[in-house]
Amino acid sequence: MKLAYLADHPDLLPTVAEWFFNQWGASEFTPTVEALAEKLKLSANKNQLPIMFLSFVDDQLIGTAELKFRNIAEYPDYRYWLDGVFISEQHRNLGYATELINFAEEKAKTLNIPALYLRCTEANTGLYQKHGYRIVEQTDDKFIMVLAI
Repeated sequence: MKLAYLADHPDLLPTVAEWFFNQWGASEFTPTVEALAEKLKLSANKNQLPIMFLSFVDDQLIGTAELKFRNIAEYPDYRYWLDGVFISEQHRNLGYATELINFAEEKAKTLNIPALYLRCTEANTGLYQKHGYRIVEQTDDKFIMVLAI
């Protein structure tokens, strides 16, 4: 597996946007795949947030992860987030998400990020608990987890 930055592969932005849109759907701010792609362009960085990481197997894009700064009204104390962890279906359960998460955590350390938060469904809590994340809140069907860096 090879890891890279979206900043080095901007041509893959439409694929990532389509994956995200199909996985998580439309939102108020990203009602179309094209709008989501425009928003994701902001993550084409290497040393400042937001940063998107890409995962490749045999030069094929298979996954993503992001580090973000978010100012969310309902979570004012939760500043830095691991988000957009996605692995294509045929590559799931093979350890690729673990490698992406580790890479993102290492980058967070170099940026002096003190803690990373994430939001996931119950089905994904086990993956993140293996990395040391702990549940700090539960809202409906979502769990908020944190890892001290």
